[in-house]
Amino acid sequence: MSEETGGPGPPQNKPPNPLMDCSDENRYDLNNKYKECDIGPYVVFLQHKIKNISRLFPVRVGFYLQKVNEFKNDILDIKPIGINRVKVIFKTYHVANSLINHEVVIENDLIAYIPKFFNHRKGVVRMVDTYFSEAYLVETIVSTIAVTEVKRLTRKVVDSNTNKTEFIKRQMIVATFAGNRIPDSIKINMVNFHVEPYIHPVIQCLKCLRYGHIQAQCKGKTRCNKCSEEHSTDVNCEQIQTLCVHCNSNLHHSLSKKCPEYNKQYNIKKIMALENISFKEAEFNYNNPSYAKVTTNNRFDLLKNVDNFPELPSLNKPLNQLNVTKTPKDPITPKQPLYKKRKHISPPTTPEFPPPTILAVPKTRNDRPQRHSVFTSYNHYRELNLGKEKIIDQITSYVIEAIKNMKPVNDTNVKSYIVSLFDSLVRDSENSILLDDDRFATEDDDEQSTY
Repeated sequence: MSEETGGPGPPQNKPPNPLMDCSDENRYDLNNKYKECDIGPYVVFLQHKIKNISRLFPVRVGFYLQKVNEFKNDILDIKPIGINRVKVIFKTYHVANSLINHEVVIENDLIAYIPKFFNHRKGVVRMVDTYFSEAYLVETIVSTIAVTEVKRLTRKVVDSNTNKTEFIKRQMIVATFAGNRIPDSIKINMVNFHVEPYIHPVIQCLKCLRYGHIQAQCKGKTRCNKCSEEHSTDVNCEQIQTLCVHCNSNLHHSLSKKCPEYNKQYNIKKIMALENISFKEAEFNYNNPSYAKVTTNNRFDLLKNVDNFPELPSLNKPLNQLNVTKTPKDPITPKQPLYKKRKHISPPTTPEFPPPTILAVPKTRNDRPQRHSVFTSYNHYRELNLGKEKIIDQITSYVIEAIKNMKPVNDTNVKSYIVSLFDSLVRDSENSILLDDDRFATEDDDEQSTY
């Protein structure tokens, strides 16, 4: 039956999609070269003509290229890209272009080429009317960087009734720019459109179920996308349980986009588009993230919900109205003195020595007795232990002693004699008291000096 009427028939070959072309002709474009407007550094890939012949070491490539003075003075570095491929970084674009067809490359059975993603970038433009054709858009787009190609994206739709596949045009185009960067915006019929980096789709083989190539280039064995065993998917699989060939999970089949391996391949493609690097370099960056990228990502979900963040004090709101718990402070312990005060030990009390009468201590210095008086200090009072009764007994003993020592004299001289005798006795006792006062005063001075 014809295509118009539909119906069963042999499967129609889909035209190749240039956005998913993985052939060697597209990869090794020897006519692709840098231009003066391109921004360096300028990278050229080198590899053996015959695959899997031997490992290509950067040191050997440097040995070949250092023989040419032009390359020796312009090469910045040589790094490995896989087993059979290296990249050579140049300072200037014209020296990088001269390496592609140079004699030193041909003599050593090497291929030199510039990958298209180094000097051609692709950007996505949304909301472009399907009324305009691709050829019209190439001629109409106004951009600071030249547009070399425009492709409109399509969506695959399968009719459930007729089982017919149809590709519907979408309002999205992919523009290829001649340079290693994309502009922020372009103009179509005086309308500004934002340009986003184009992320290449993840390519998966329907034969071996591996990523990175299509079924037409596959050299592996056929596998079932349900049980992952070596038989075709078209055959009725007898296995009840599903098994993914990539992650060995029973929750999805091998072609599911929920597989962790699919997410890994998508993130690698994203790194390639944003950083403009090869697949090997993007895969290395994905498997070995730098310290800066790890620390900038929030691995903790503590503050994922802003509503859970505690309320902070405000200047307009008193502190006592907030739910703030004050932590009690430790009680302040009084400071201990630097020295210990001496304790006074009272003398033992006996019937012969009654307890002394404690006199009031003078409050001011002027109220205290002078040093050279009979009673100079409170300590002197305490040491003498003189009570009223003892003073009376002392005076009585002085009178009796004076009467015993009386001499026969006239009556007129009795009174004066007693008075003179009494004065001499009092004077002797006063001298003994003054000696004791000097002794106790010296002890008081020693006590003050110790403090």
